[in-house]
Amino acid sequence: MKVVIALTIFVVLAAGAAIDKEQVQQKMRAGSEKCLNHPAVGVDKDELKTYRESKGQAPKPANLNKLSMCILKENGWLKDDNTINTSEVKQILELGAHDHPKTG
Repeated sequence: MKVVIALTIFVVLAAGAAIDKEQVQQKMRAGSEKCLNHPAVGVDKDELKTYRESKGQAPKPANLNKLSMCILKENGWLKDDNTINTSEVKQILELGAHDHPKTG
């Protein structure tokens, strides 16, 4: 569950940092496709689709956390040792700070 929350936070940060929304979505889709096709992740596309369409009411796919971790790593937001890539997050936050200057 923590991984899903982290994934959501990173998507919001990226979007809030004035990064092109389409670019973020495309990056997430590419990471999702690659991870869904990875045999070690073991999440069935149809099972995931059913879960998403049910808005969490259907049974959660068994390896959903593995999928989330894989997507975070594919996008460079999580390192191989499962720690947050602070330089990537810092860059996203700095982009947002430049787009939203402090007012006095």
